[in-house]
Amino acid sequence: MSEKATGSEKATGPRDKAGEAPPSPSPKPTTEGVKAATALSGQVITLCTGLIGLTVTFAKEFKPAANAPLSVPWQLQAAWAALIFALVFALWTQMAVVGSLSRQDGGGAPATAYEANVRLPAFIMVVLFAAGVALVIWAGSGVVR
Repeated sequence: MSEKATGSEKATGPRDKAGEAPPSPSPKPTTEGVKAATALSGQVITLCTGLIGLTVTFAKEFKPAANAPLSVPWQLQAAWAALIFALVFALWTQMAVVGSLSRQDGGGAPATAYEANVRLPAFIMVVLFAAGVALVIWAGSGVVR
């Protein structure tokens, strides 16, 4: 004897003997946050290398006179240091993401961008990058004056 599905059962899905819907499967963990952290650190790497290359190329513009020795302002030297350290922390962020995803693939906890091993280097990377850009602007404003 087969039972026919009622109209409400068709709309809401199968039910058990007590009339309750079976529990829904737990949502699959998503890795969108760690993918975004990887993309952000990749963009910071690109921008840092571009800024360093651009400022080194135009460092000669900081000469006070045509035959004077090159004198790079301390703001630009500090910007280069900040951008190089931002590169280091960007690479650290990417390696942390790889570690988190590898742990997840091995059956461990789901990888998120909120883990300390990803969040700490990413935060320092952003701060150093912002400081480097601000120092480049400060150094460049001295040339424009």
